[in-house]
This record gives sequence, structure tokens and C-alpha cells, in this order.
Amino acid sequence: MIEAQNRGHDLSYIEPSSLHINERGAHGLIHEINVFDNADKWFELKDSFAKKLSDLDVIIMRQDPPFDSDYIYNTYVLEAAEKEGVKVINRPRSLRDCNEKVFLLFFELHHLVKTKKVNLH
Repeated sequence: MIEAQNRGHDLSYIEPSSLHINERGAHGLIHEINVFDNADKWFELKDSFAKKLSDLDVIIMRQDPPFDSDYIYNTYVLEAAEKEGVKVINRPRSLRDCNEKVFLLFFELHHLVKTKKVNLH
């Protein structure tokens, strides 16, 4: 996010609980955000405002667990925004279909690779 900001992109944060769909499309409560390379103060949120998600250029979906009905609902809202033309990174359908906790169950154990720390000199 810092690099995107350094390149002149406007950054926004959307509270997951604010995502919704109405007759005009997918919307959310947007906070403009500034980010900093500082562990004590790494971001600053500005006032929030409602916005149609398709007015954004790109949305990166990163929502913390739990994987619950609200999470699923948000993927549907983002899928609607995607259909309205906004580029959604971490495609909503893939987030539903390939949940990181559940997706491993589709593989047999012999397909998993165990790695160990190796000193490279």
C-alpha cells in the first residue's frame, strides 16, 4: 500500500460490515486512508462517505476470519461490483470456493510438501 501511495494512487479502506447491495448496485462506506512506514502510526483514516464500489478502480479483498455468513455475503457484494466493472483482486467466487482452511481437504496428504529451514550459503 505504501508503494501504491508513493506512486500517486488514492487509497481507501472499506469496513466489511458496510458492504451492501441496493437497486443502484454494490456500495460501501469508504474511508480515505494514508499509510506510513512507521510501526507506531502506520495508517490514518479520514472521514467516511458512502460510495458505489464500481466508482473505484481496484478492490483488494482481505477480510480476517471467521469464514461465516457475513464473509460469504461480502463475497456476493464484491462479485456484484466486479460485474459492474471494478477489478476485484482475490476474485469473490474463488474466496468462497477455495477457502484457505477448507481447500486443503481436497488434496491427499502425499501431495502436500513439507519444507524445513535450510541454511543457504
